[in-house]
Amino acid sequence: MSRQKSSFKVNQPVSVAGDTSFSTSFTKAYSASTSRRSFAPTVFSHPETVTNTQTTVEISSQERKEVLEQFQSSDDFPASSGELLALRESFARHGEPGIDAAYPPSHLRLSDHALNQQLDDVPYPSVEGAEPVSPIPAEISRPSDLQPHLPVEDLEPPSSLPGRLEHIWPQFPKGLRDAPIAVVWEVTRICLHCDIDLAHTKIQYDPRWASQDFADLWKGLRRLDVFQGKSFPERPTAEAWQAALGSFTSRGNAVFLSLALDYNYEADGPLFHVRMQPVRLAQSYRLARRFGSDRFLDVLMPSPCSARNIPKAMKKDGAANEVIKWLTEKPHHFVGRRWMPFFVRDAGYRRQPVEFRLGGENDTLVYKDRVTFFAESGPGFQPLPRGSNYPLSTEVHRRRSEFKVEAMLKWLLQPEANSEQAHLKLFTRIQLGLSNTYPVFVFEPDQIRHQADDLKSPAGNVMNDGIGLMSRAVARRVRDELGLPDIPSAVQGRLGSAKGMWLLDVNDTGDDYWIEIYPSQRKWRCDFVDEHHRTFEIRSHAHELRTAALNLQFLPVLEDRASDKAGIRQILGDMLTKDLEDEFDEHKSAMQRPIEFRSWSHNGFSMRASRLYHGHVPFLGGLPVSKEETLSFLLDSGFDPTQQKYLQEIAWQVQKQKCDLLKTKLKIKVGRSAYAYMVVDFWGILEEGEVHFAFSSKFGDDDSSDILLHDMDVLVARSPAHYPSDIQRVRAVFKTELRALKDVIVFSSKGNTALADSLSGGDYDGDQAWVCWDPRIVEGFVNAPVPLPVDLKKYMRKDETTYGQLMQGFGRQATRKMIERSFQFSMQHNMLGVCTNYKERFCYTRNCVSDNKAILLSTLLSNLVDQLKNGISFGHEDFDQLIREELGAPLRLGDPAYKDDAWRRRDAPKHIVDYLKFSIAKPAIDRELAAYHKAMEQVDSPLDGAHRWDADLSTVYEDFRGIKSQSCQVLLTALIASIGEVEMLWKRKMAREKEDYAGRIKEIHAEWCKIQPKTLAKNGAKIDSKMVRLLEQQYLPDTEMSHWALLKASTAFKLYYNKSNKFVWQIAGRQLAMIKAMMTKGDGVPVLAMPLMYAALMPDKRFVKQYVAKLEGSGSDYMDELERSQAETDGADLYP
Repeated sequence: MSRQKSSFKVNQPVSVAGDTSFSTSFTKAYSASTSRRSFAPTVFSHPETVTNTQTTVEISSQERKEVLEQFQSSDDFPASSGELLALRESFARHGEPGIDAAYPPSHLRLSDHALNQQLDDVPYPSVEGAEPVSPIPAEISRPSDLQPHLPVEDLEPPSSLPGRLEHIWPQFPKGLRDAPIAVVWEVTRICLHCDIDLAHTKIQYDPRWASQDFADLWKGLRRLDVFQGKSFPERPTAEAWQAALGSFTSRGNAVFLSLALDYNYEADGPLFHVRMQPVRLAQSYRLARRFGSDRFLDVLMPSPCSARNIPKAMKKDGAANEVIKWLTEKPHHFVGRRWMPFFVRDAGYRRQPVEFRLGGENDTLVYKDRVTFFAESGPGFQPLPRGSNYPLSTEVHRRRSEFKVEAMLKWLLQPEANSEQAHLKLFTRIQLGLSNTYPVFVFEPDQIRHQADDLKSPAGNVMNDGIGLMSRAVARRVRDELGLPDIPSAVQGRLGSAKGMWLLDVNDTGDDYWIEIYPSQRKWRCDFVDEHHRTFEIRSHAHELRTAALNLQFLPVLEDRASDKAGIRQILGDMLTKDLEDEFDEHKSAMQRPIEFRSWSHNGFSMRASRLYHGHVPFLGGLPVSKEETLSFLLDSGFDPTQQKYLQEIAWQVQKQKCDLLKTKLKIKVGRSAYAYMVVDFWGILEEGEVHFAFSSKFGDDDSSDILLHDMDVLVARSPAHYPSDIQRVRAVFKTELRALKDVIVFSSKGNTALADSLSGGDYDGDQAWVCWDPRIVEGFVNAPVPLPVDLKKYMRKDETTYGQLMQGFGRQATRKMIERSFQFSMQHNMLGVCTNYKERFCYTRNCVSDNKAILLSTLLSNLVDQLKNGISFGHEDFDQLIREELGAPLRLGDPAYKDDAWRRRDAPKHIVDYLKFSIAKPAIDRELAAYHKAMEQVDSPLDGAHRWDADLSTVYEDFRGIKSQSCQVLLTALIASIGEVEMLWKRKMAREKEDYAGRIKEIHAEWCKIQPKTLAKNGAKIDSKMVRLLEQQYLPDTEMSHWALLKASTAFKLYYNKSNKFVWQIAGRQLAMIKAMMTKGDGVPVLAMPLMYAALMPDKRFVKQYVAKLEGSGSDYMDELERSQAETDGADLYP
């Protein structure tokens, strides 16, 4: 039986006669949250003073002149705004028409061009002759909400919450009006970092600041008095800065603007501090590709309804609503542009956990929301060409068109054609336009096949929810565009209003481009006219599978469904023990030889994504950003972990990090398991209960390997697993007709219910299944039936107000109201995390996941997953009522023992997670770390074992010091003094632990780079110019490896290798590695590699294994036939 969502109570329409209000019906929760929406003066708050007719009066030329003069002396885009500013902009840009031009009669349909010229918060009269509409909340539809907000200056005292929200954004200096947005952004960011008040600082743009070298901007600002003695923030990457000055794109990525709003916990001043991030490159999305990524601003801010770690001002009643109104009701003027918010989403802290967390809850955590803004106007913006509905897609960031956020969303969602959709659901569809994707192909309209119906079961259930088919030619094009090694069996993507997976059609053998879209993939009606709506956007794809770990959420279900519960616990414990032993043994062995250690440092860490994104290994100062990359870099340069203490300490940190991860996540590696995309058998080849699972390469563990699974039982599961039925035992069979489908698991389309739906309510739009074919786990597993639906309607309410009802109620303001109401709804406290934590504690206390009470809580969680999209209202009071009436349990339960670091009870652990953590994992990890740390500390002899000194690294210094030249001695003395100053700066900066570490390193490294012979000469040292020329090697495009750079690094190592060891390595590690490579004796000379080529390199595990075996005398020179054939083809001398 298919598991159904519980039904909900939907309020019935209640008609109210009269022209001054709309029919109202809504939930108590939402009404409460919108009860204080209007800031309008009292005169507009009484229904009897408002009629259903609005009279428009032509503003006189004298009045218009007074309005313009009022704003002549102020900035064009000041920090605060009101409707008078909007009037001034409208008059100035549209030929100063009468104000009645902004208020067309209600019976006239607005064009997109007219929509872009409307004022903010302009009232729209009732639709003449329209029938009352329901449900529209009375709090939103009251007449005061339909009246203009009159500008009232200094209405709120600065210490009040509205007053503290007035001056969040720094003012825009007039002197930057002609500067590119990248320069404006970075200058503003630097000023905020340096605590410089832009309102009282004159900064005049210098075209030289827009140089390809970001240092030119810094140099220009440092000449100004206000920046003297100030430390600057971290720089953007060179690639991001250069792209921001050009096309705002680079190598398929786009430049984005982002910032964070942090609470100000003082009693007065702005409620938020603005913390801007450097311009950055990231994967683009559809809206950015269509309208320009510079028009989008990403803001990370505390959730207004969060009760954790909030300032006193946010503890007052209605404070959250005030912040949300500040966000949504008026434009925001920042960096010279006028921004309007249009989408908000949870920043990640409140999502449903997909696995148990073994550590305690973080009490200092502040829940965050991510808000996206759109730039409607600003310096360099021009009115849309007459007759144009949308800006040209070829516009550049220096010359944009004025364009309203409502019109932008009209382009994306085409809301008038989707008026029957619930406005909250339509709002969530904006996310499709903001999904980071890679565009690969533009379809012609006739290449898109719109299917009228989904695959249906005899019971009428959809069997292909979220998945369609694509031709082989399309899959081949995806391979070529993304540079994949093989044609992907399936891809996850976006196409117009469709999202989900597209599966390779195994019966297609032609070269035609075509793609199918099914109703379950379409999220709104789209005309597919604009080519951006016909662009196939790839989010991910099927790829070579890797061994997976066992999610902790699966453990209670596996134990519950096992016929031998004690046996499965012992099996999982043995597997965990072996994993830990293998991990420790591998590390111990790797420490003995650099080549093995190099392979170990690469194993288990995902470096590929970062290398692929940057095109090189990113550095921070003199070493790679990540510790894992630092290990690899130093090992590649010739350092030995058994000899160099610094390298050994990095290895210790990495190993401890891995062990801590094992203790907090406790993932048990199952060699014969993998995560794979779920797809469906469109051709009806598989029978009910069968799956097809094949690999693109050999897959297995130390005991066996497979290229396909056939005639065996496997387990399939999906996270999060709450129901006992969320893990299913099915039969794997190989079908030759499906042989082209690899690295995906194909589910049958037969039966009454889709198998994906039985796995935690999943579908085929990109969900992955955990597939396990280890017989130790599979054997003895007994399927649980899918539970019957649980009725929770008395505890939940649902807002089903459609966009069409908003149109009838608010006319051309419907989209604006959709945004405001959706923000209000989505930024309320989300109960999913609260309920998930309670369910975890409840089931832990009773050590049961399969009784009726556990099933009820699981049903609750499944309904709350899409709370915003489905418009579900469910709060703390509702949850408390459910607990009392349905569970009969305490409202608050203690944390499970596995959240703690130690077992503090007298009896032995009973829960399976407690058993694995405290009886097996923690003792083994603690013993290993203690032994490893003790071994490190015992190595104290300077003649044996690892130590900080390395004679190779001081050779450059010693050689230069031995030159009998007064000029050399003068230079060396000055160099030593300058290095000492930078080392003192290091000590001061490292003492400021609250400051950003990367920013501090970059600042110190910048001072380090300033130490040059010419600089020392200017300070009074008499230095031979010829010697300076030889040292600097100015002919090099990058002097990082010049003679001078090596001498500077070698001198620093000589002076501070012991008393300031981290300073030397973090700032001069790149040069020390170069010296070590040149000094290390071996077979041949060091081999150089360019940054891109180095990023593409990785250890050959097979080579390492065979080479080590050869060194130990346990191996041989044996090559298999393929290797021998390849070597002979390459002309290798196999037997020298």
